[in-house]
Amino acid sequence: MKLFAVFLSVSTLLILPQVSFSQRSGNQVYGNNNYYNNKTISSLESVYSTDTSLVISSKILLNKAPDLLVVSLGIQEEGKTVKICNEAITARINKLFENLKSIEIKKEDFYVDFISQAKLYDFETAQNKIEQFEKGFEIKKNIIIRLNKPSDFDKLIELCAEQEIYDIIKADYINTEVEKIYSEMYNEGVKIVEWKKKRYLQNSNQTMLSSSRIKKDQFYSIYPKTQYKQYEAVES
Repeated sequence: MKLFAVFLSVSTLLILPQVSFSQRSGNQVYGNNNYYNNKTISSLESVYSTDTSLVISSKILLNKAPDLLVVSLGIQEEGKTVKICNEAITARINKLFENLKSIEIKKEDFYVDFISQAKLYDFETAQNKIEQFEKGFEIKKNIIIRLNKPSDFDKLIELCAEQEIYDIIKADYINTEVEKIYSEMYNEGVKIVEWKKKRYLQNSNQTMLSSSRIKKDQFYSIYPKTQYKQYEAVES
């Protein structure tokens, strides 16, 4: 009996590993990671045949380090006037940028985004009366830094701490050659399919028709920040 071959059902999965977060292991132990949702990756049958068709699938997993890291930091400053406040926050940002040159951060890798400017109020109590008065101003900005070497992340945190910048808003992992990665994984998936088809035919009395087609191709990536259902600090 000859089979019509629907011989390619390739699933490719790209995982970007963590750069440096000490919480990674703890949340895994206590079940706060999102690994369960990925178990469907292995649910597809490798080889499936009927009287008229043969379906062969392959699943490729690649752990790929990011090419660069984009870190967003929050900075704020208080002052009696807007001018004083803005001068102070600008001085801290400029000092940070100068220090970041030690890890090869260039002007095009450094961006400052203005977030808000608000009045600050306080109150005083006198003769059973509470009187509110204007205390000053607060300016908030975000600093977006592109790290071309993700391994410099720890050094970045240290340099930010010197300027009392502690608010790490987020860290985005980026690969610059996704199409190249996809092509490599796809080609590897096709090789695996061909190997499985050859092994199947060697162990059966069936033959294949010359025609075949690709049924499905799926490529997706998983990033570290999506793998936690919730975050719990080791110490509160």
